[in-house]
Amino acid sequence: MFARRGTSCLPAGITRKHEAEKRNLKGAALLLRRVAVRARLTKQMKREVALVGVPLAVITLAHVGLIAAGIRSPLSVLVLAPIFEETFKLAMVLAILLVTSNSRPAHKDSLRAVRRLLVYGLLILPAFIGAAFGAYEAITVYPGQAYAVRLSRLIGHAALAMAAVAVYAWVWPRTRRLAARIWAALGVGAVLHGLSNVMAVTGMAVFYQIAYELLPLVMACILAARLVDQVGKSLLPEEVRRRFAHPFS
Repeated sequence: MFARRGTSCLPAGITRKHEAEKRNLKGAALLLRRVAVRARLTKQMKREVALVGVPLAVITLAHVGLIAAGIRSPLSVLVLAPIFEETFKLAMVLAILLVTSNSRPAHKDSLRAVRRLLVYGLLILPAFIGAAFGAYEAITVYPGQAYAVRLSRLIGHAALAMAAVAVYAWVWPRTRRLAARIWAALGVGAVLHGLSNVMAVTGMAVFYQIAYELLPLVMACILAARLVDQVGKSLLPEEVRRRFAHPFS
């Protein structure tokens, strides 16, 4: 009836009740700790989104305002337009990855399947989105250009999209900050895009423009090859798949 000597002088029933209350208190404390951590993460995520969204909103409004006013300034050609266009393409790729990766069956966690997913997410999908954007721009904004210039535009937009996504994936395991990953990808894409615009504005030959646009293409392929190679060495297939299922985490 009573608890064992040396442990407690209370009846066993009261001791068990006391232990149950202690467990409940520990459970409540753990729950509160989890809620606090989640709230802190939510606050941090809001801060990260603000660090990305606010500057991009300002850039977008400035770019659209200059277009609406019919002003074609060097700031728009070298800075605003490249950031705006690379943001659109990167957002499209990440959104499609978010949807398609979540819809993949869980049993496809083999190393070969994950490597195919990496090739699709780092090369095929960005190339398609970039080329589609370039084709839309060539048809609607620059309908009278020669076919060689249109080809250069398609190759350039596809290569820049691939480079931005590859940089995003490369920076991913090195930082948990969403803003750092996005701005690293947009920074590389926008700088390369701005230099391409300089070549186009200065009237450089199309051959040299296409040769320059192969630079981000080669960079994207090298980064993608390194990432695919790392999958078999350091990252578990399910971990890579989970990352692709949640590209904004």
